[in-house]
Amino acid sequence: MTREVKEETNIIISNIRYIASQPCPFPHSLMIGFLADYASGEIQANPDELISVDWYHHDKLSLIPPPDTIARRFN
Repeated sequence: MTREVKEETNIIISNIRYIASQPCPFPHSLMIGFLADYASGEIQANPDELISVDWYHHDKLSLIPPPDTIARRFN
């Protein structure tokens, strides 16, 4: 997790916690959800990995993910 987040967003994370996993819509894939704390770094998208990256406060997120999804468990 730490390496992947650093590679894609240029930030360092700590205190990584597993939340849940579920089948992914892509064939032969598994979606795994984690929470982590920001440790350091200036957020910046790696153009080979992401189009954009940013911070959002949970109060600004309008859609509630469907029940039985990993995303819903983060609410």
